[in-house]
Amino acid sequence: MDQSTYEAFMGGTEVYAMDMDDKVKGVHLRGTKYTVSQDGLCPRCGNSNRLYVILDKLFPMGDMPEILHTLIAKGRAILWSSQEKEGYRDPPTFLCRGFCPPDPLGAGFNVNWDNVSLNQILESLDKPVQVCNLSHQSFGYFCFALLQ
Repeated sequence: MDQSTYEAFMGGTEVYAMDMDDKVKGVHLRGTKYTVSQDGLCPRCGNSNRLYVILDKLFPMGDMPEILHTLIAKGRAILWSSQEKEGYRDPPTFLCRGFCPPDPLGAGFNVNWDNVSLNQILESLDKPVQVCNLSHQSFGYFCFALLQ
């Protein structure tokens, strides 16, 4: 393989030399126009039902951690293709799957990694989602787990 296969430069950073946590977060490649969550939940609706956006260009050697493969298989993460040229937008860290609009601009959000642990985020994505709904009949909140 040629050297370009082993090296992918994004903002002057060699991908294969990056710390794995930094690769998973991909902060330097995320769009800046998204709302920032302080706790890892959707900042608009507070929902924990979210989809993690994995950036394919950060794992050119196929060294993606097993937890990310598991999240993709469970439908809790997607692999964002860097090959899409048409309509490509800088990706968010998460897409809300709760009550937000389904498009990335409306449902996308980033995370303040100073306040949120990467391990806690990944572990929470691997568990059933807790969704709270307002019942119009009883005016109370009922929470239920969506098993995936």
